[in-house]
Amino acid sequence: MLKKDEIKVRAYNVNHLRRQIHGRKDCTIFIPYSCSNEIEKMDYESYLALKERLKARNIKLKVEG
Repeated sequence: MLKKDEIKVRAYNVNHLRRQIHGRKDCTIFIPYSCSNEIEKMDYESYLALKERLKARNIKLKVEG
């Protein structure tokens, strides 16, 4: 559930997700199931780097639909 002051952003694939992360803080990024699958197939180092960027900026991912 989104809070009143929380920002809602969408990303459609992993590359778009990386662009959406840049410059944002404290928001929820909604991704489709296909993007979630792309993230699961990433190599371990890339996955850890992505998780660290999300954690440092307090960004949450939520799978749509």
